[in-house]
Amino acid sequence: MRVILLSWLLIWGLAAHASEQEAKALAAIRVLDAKGKLTAAADELPQLAKSTDPDIRNEAWYFIAKIYVELKRSDDAEKIWLEGIQRLQAGADLWTKEKLALGQLYAVRNDQVKATVVLQDIVNQRAHGRAAFDAALQLGKIFDDMNEPRKAVHAYEFAQQLATTELYGANAGPAGIDAAGLQRSLDTSRRSADVAEKGEDEVLFKEAEWARTKRLWQDARTKYFEVFTRFPKSPLAIQAQWRAAECLVGLGKLEEAQTQLGLFIARDGLGPWRGQAMVSLGELYLEQRLDAKSAIDCFQNAYRAWLRRRVKIT
Repeated sequence: MRVILLSWLLIWGLAAHASEQEAKALAAIRVLDAKGKLTAAADELPQLAKSTDPDIRNEAWYFIAKIYVELKRSDDAEKIWLEGIQRLQAGADLWTKEKLALGQLYAVRNDQVKATVVLQDIVNQRAHGRAAFDAALQLGKIFDDMNEPRKAVHAYEFAQQLATTELYGANAGPAGIDAAGLQRSLDTSRRSADVAEKGEDEVLFKEAEWARTKRLWQDARTKYFEVFTRFPKSPLAIQAQWRAAECLVGLGKLEEAQTQLGLFIARDGLGPWRGQAMVSLGELYLEQRLDAKSAIDCFQNAYRAWLRRRVKIT
């Protein structure tokens, strides 16, 4: 009995030692991979792929497939990763890495449909870590290329969430993560999605309104001007003309503002913004010119315009 026990302990000890050596070897291979020198481990990986430890065995096959890609044997790499994914738990670190590798392989082949399906799986699983971040970032870029900005937004938002909560927190991030670039991609895709869903005139007007509330008068006026010159039939065009004239007051161009508001009032007739423009002109006279009489005339005209529209509507 003692002999059996000692034999078992010896076997267990040798197995544990072997497993420890394999783990160290695999750690060294990860370093080589990070440095782009994975092929240096080409002779060692097949032995690790025979390990009795399933974690070591699975990761060894993952690296073997990466070497196959470098050797232009992408079909063999694809087969290994597809089989590996079936063995792994969805959302696990190696599962995410193999899904990402497959997505990148399909992207290189210009098979955007397969690439998006594989990468979307990572996002849907709400996977973690750098591989999940890279997958979401690549997915967003592919959706941008496919002119599907709303889907790109969802991908970029997930990448930003990972970057903020896991990869660098609220401060500086590790090398390779361009937080400002990610934000630009997200903003661009959001705008493209809004334009597709609402129309560019509405998006421009909204941007102009935001700039006006921030007292960025020139930016606001430029966007208002673009609304009524590029989209003259837009329901926002007339309001944009009035707002553009108001921005001149903010810019201190009182003479031009007075002229533009006057022209707008004459042009708008019984339009819905004529009375508002009269109020704006009255405020200019009162606050900038200190001309109470002209201001009162404008306010009275605004009231009459409101009465006429009310009668016309009823």
